[in-house]
Amino acid sequence: MKLVDLFCGAGGFSRGFKDEDFSIVLGVDNMPQVAESFKTNFPEA
Repeated sequence: MKLVDLFCGAGGFSRGFKDEDFSIVLGVDNMPQVAESFKTNFPEA
């Protein structure tokens, strides 16, 4: 299953879903610093 994480932060929510075999396709946050952290943690998104 695919997941879009809105207000993603660094990706803690997404990490839990990835551990359950979800595919992280997009993370969105309005703070550039945390969006960069998300990109580092989920380069496939």
